[in-house]
Amino acid sequence: MTPRRHAGLLGGTVLVILTSTAIAAGAGATAAFDDAGRLLRLPLGQGWLEARTNVCIPRKGWKEFLYLGNARDISVSESDGRKTWKATLTASTGATFAVSQTAGESNGKTVLEVQATAQSEDEIEGVIVWFDLPAKAWAGGSFILGGKSAALPLTLPEPYHLAEGPTDSVLFTDAARQMGVKVELPANTQVLVQDARRWQDSFSALIHVHSGKLEKGQTAKLKISLSASGAVEAQPVRATVDAAKALYKVQGIGGNYCFGVESPVSRYTLTRLPVGFARTEMRLLDLKPFPAGQDAAAAAWAQIAERDQPGHLVRHELEMMRDLAARKIPFVTSAWHLPPWTYDKAPQEGNNHIAEDKWPAALAIIGQFLRYAKEKYHAEPLAFSFNEPDCGARIKFSPQEHRDALKRIGAHLESLGLKTKMLLGDVCQPRGSASYLKPALEDPEALKHCNIVSFHSWGGASPAQYGEWAALAEKLKLPLLVAEAGADASAWNNARYRQPNYAIKELVHYLEVLLHARPQAVLLWEYTSDYSTVEQDKDKRSLRPTLRFAFQRHWCQFIPPGSEALATTSDQPAVYALAYRVPPTPTGAGLTVHLGNAQWGRPCVLTGIPAAVKELRVVRSTHGELFKQLPPVAVKDGQVSLDLPSESLTTLTTLDVPELESEVGK
Repeated sequence: MTPRRHAGLLGGTVLVILTSTAIAAGAGATAAFDDAGRLLRLPLGQGWLEARTNVCIPRKGWKEFLYLGNARDISVSESDGRKTWKATLTASTGATFAVSQTAGESNGKTVLEVQATAQSEDEIEGVIVWFDLPAKAWAGGSFILGGKSAALPLTLPEPYHLAEGPTDSVLFTDAARQMGVKVELPANTQVLVQDARRWQDSFSALIHVHSGKLEKGQTAKLKISLSASGAVEAQPVRATVDAAKALYKVQGIGGNYCFGVESPVSRYTLTRLPVGFARTEMRLLDLKPFPAGQDAAAAAWAQIAERDQPGHLVRHELEMMRDLAARKIPFVTSAWHLPPWTYDKAPQEGNNHIAEDKWPAALAIIGQFLRYAKEKYHAEPLAFSFNEPDCGARIKFSPQEHRDALKRIGAHLESLGLKTKMLLGDVCQPRGSASYLKPALEDPEALKHCNIVSFHSWGGASPAQYGEWAALAEKLKLPLLVAEAGADASAWNNARYRQPNYAIKELVHYLEVLLHARPQAVLLWEYTSDYSTVEQDKDKRSLRPTLRFAFQRHWCQFIPPGSEALATTSDQPAVYALAYRVPPTPTGAGLTVHLGNAQWGRPCVLTGIPAAVKELRVVRSTHGELFKQLPPVAVKDGQVSLDLPSESLTTLTTLDVPELESEVGK
């Protein structure tokens, strides 16, 4: 992971989610906002439509974006059924802007009142409310801006700006002409509609509260009314398992033990989750330059040994590697840093390059760390990588440099007699990034040192983009690893991963990754205190599972290593079906089916269950309900019927269902 990395220009993928803030808008319906004031859905009957807003101040040149949704210190107040979020946004220049947003309901519409005041001078493009609709739901539809109608393209066009001009409203209609969203504005408000799939899966309306520079002390205001039309129903869903069509075998579901590995959370997840695969960090940052004339390998070994002491992060990581090996959990390891003296320039936050004359030292450091872990801690990772070399999370390689690093490091590890090979890729996001591997794919010498293909899933991807990775791994006959699974790389900001909405966002992300990328292993970022899946009391010792933890328990517990993924279908896009042939029970048949419902509750009929399966245990997790075991269901004529609650994961399985430890753990 790139620590504290922005997920994308518009601030993250739009998904159906439930949040802790709801504004009433009619019987049985609510508009939902997250803790930072971003709209997440518009009410429609007993359900909702996905939508998202964020208040943004782009600096001149569109190279820096100040978001209300990313503000660190947001104050929230409520009065007369209206909620207000306030924050001060600070640019890299030090310039500040006071921004507020008030949300309420009026005549069945969701009303936003946005205000921004310049507290100092700065060059900005303006003050903008970004309004996003998910492209997967609206592509092929149309919109009306300023009285003129235009299409919402099926594929990303060039240019991606679709229409612009002054208007008092924008109306969006889906391809089936069954759903609509209306944005009502004061007369002559400047609006740009664009296809944002260059950055994320959405169409966007950039609504100008103010255009151009705000003078010091100047305030800009805008009132926006939003409403959805059409009808949503809880149609019964039909999901099918094709037990005759096996897709691939799973090597393990697990998580990262990298940042915060020394925290109590790490021990909690390792002992309470049946971790099937893991990733650790190789900590190399603080090694000193090697003494002149001293053998590089000996110098590296000596400095690693010096740091192998109680309380040092190197000791914590080595102990984690030892524990994983003792539990027979396969794992890989990645380096974010090398010592700064190995770089060609003064170290930066990212995009550092290894100096050519320092490669012998770099190889010695990597090799001796792995050799030390093997000899002193009896732990050998399957593979090694530099984390996210394509985007230069800390160290950057061009595609050609990545190819050369695979050969250099792979050959060195082989010369040391280590079984550790190389991760191919380990790129920072899944959208079109497989092309980064092209030079390595064309070099047999580089490929011979690789045993795993790896990408990080931050921000998600389309089924076709995920499919590129699945096809590549199948062509190479190498396992595919999602080394960092995560929905939003900026969710560390204000600890947004703790909000109820993030658990559902992450659930849908996992369902799509597993369904379309077909990975042999998926590793959550993280199983430590970083993006923690458990709640910590102030003493940081008393721990409790969250909904995110419960979802991880579903994946780890019911997709054990050796499970075989089966083909599935679902006749509703909001309901995802995953199926696995799992190690057989005494009856001779083993099956797990995960049913993820991303929207409101609905009944489900699951068909295609093998004849040998007569009964399925049921466990469910949703808001306020963690890993709850329900009465088993009998299978009749290869099918079962059940209800799927709103925003839930329901697992049907032949495997045993252990209790989720709900008591305080230490």
